[in-house]
Amino acid sequence: MANDKSIVRHVPRGSLNPEDDYRKSGDDLAGRIKATLLPKEGCSFFDIGCGSGRVAGGMLRTLPPIRYVGFDIRLSDILNAKSAITSENSDIQFIHLDFYNERYNTNGRIKDLSQYSFPAPSKSFDHAIATSFFTHTNTNMTQRCLKELRRVLKPGGTAYLTFFVFGEEMIQSSESNRQYSLEFEPQVWAADPDHLLQAVAFEQQKLIEMLAAAALKSEKFIRGEWRGKEPDRFADFLCLDP
Repeated sequence: MANDKSIVRHVPRGSLNPEDDYRKSGDDLAGRIKATLLPKEGCSFFDIGCGSGRVAGGMLRTLPPIRYVGFDIRLSDILNAKSAITSENSDIQFIHLDFYNERYNTNGRIKDLSQYSFPAPSKSFDHAIATSFFTHTNTNMTQRCLKELRRVLKPGGTAYLTFFVFGEEMIQSSESNRQYSLEFEPQVWAADPDHLLQAVAFEQQKLIEMLAAAALKSEKFIRGEWRGKEPDRFADFLCLDP
């Protein structure tokens, strides 16, 4: 099982025990993934934006034995995850993707994603997950990663992804729209004009078009609490089938 050396990140401010919060949030996400994707023992996952292993640790504690490969653009997170988890779990791997990102990887070597492929064979994974990844990507990176996600999924594979999705009612409402006020790409909104990829929301029609271009379809959509609904989850959640 994973040890407790994982670096604590993205925990609630003011928490009395950040490490417990980090572990609990990973367990909660892993529980939702288990309930949604119904993974079988020995199945395979790839995780886009795995961070330092928050969800991977939760999956080890919550799911039956699996094969897991996590990708992230922050090298420090990958090194921490390898130290904390892979050293004791050979079926859990972490890979650094050196994508440029103005917020999280300013020295990234890969700036043109149009021809980039994930370091994984086609049709090699049963499930894909991406939590708190597409909430920090622009159109180009989102489109490419969705297409690559589709490529590496086996026939009949499923994906659990989170986004911030603007519905028409949010676009028209100044109160709801206040946090995401800058449309920095067509139908793509940023919360912080100075750090565009700090938090990104896609208009619903834009996301539908990108999913269709990647030959993916949404089987389930649940609104998150950032809209003032569904208080048990923050971002909007999509379950996808190829």
